Amino acid sequence: FSQQIKRLENSSCPYYCGLNSYIIKSALELLVSPLTLFYNKFVEEGFWPDCLKVARVLPIHKKGDVEVLDNFRPIANVPIFAKIFEILIKDKLLSYLESNAILSPLQFGFRRSFSTIRALLTIIEEIVEGFDNKIVSHVTLCDLTKAFDCIDIEILLQELEYYGIRNNELNLFRTYLLGRKQCVSI
Repeated sequence: FSQQIKRLENSSCPYYCGLNSYIIKSALELLVSPLTLFYNKFVEEGFWPDCLKVARVLPIHKKGDVEVLDNFRPIANVPIFAKIFEILIKDKLLSYLESNAILSPLQFGFRRSFSTIRALLTIIEEIVEGFDNKIVSHVTLCDLTKAFDCIDIEILLQELEYYGIRNNELNLFRTYLLGRKQCVSI
């Protein structure tokens, strides 16, 4: 926990509960033990607490007419403890997926050392190899704007179960994904 808290971006901007990373880092020694107990309890029981499922959404203007909603990007501020727990669980899940060779070696998003540059170099290598062997290469590029808005949670949970996430671990993801709440701050 202490390593994860130390890695938080320094910010004096409060999350909806009034705490920020600066305050958390200042009280690190006092918080590590109770946070560890809390985290271990809900992971062991497979239940994501409702108090960590509320986000404050801030619409940030990107460009263009301020009267057009599509010109705003929603930034969701979750409770700082939820952010810490999410990162710990994400790291644990990625470690599981990578150690069991579940992720494609051609999946570049959301992985350490798999940058967009590496993706581009892989495509170029494939095209050059095809050219050298007189093979026509085709590339299909898809813009998955708002892709996360289209995810069917039940299908995602079925996929997690298929890949070995079961019982309390699966229920942790189920309770994390379902019943989320948000409020918009303008």
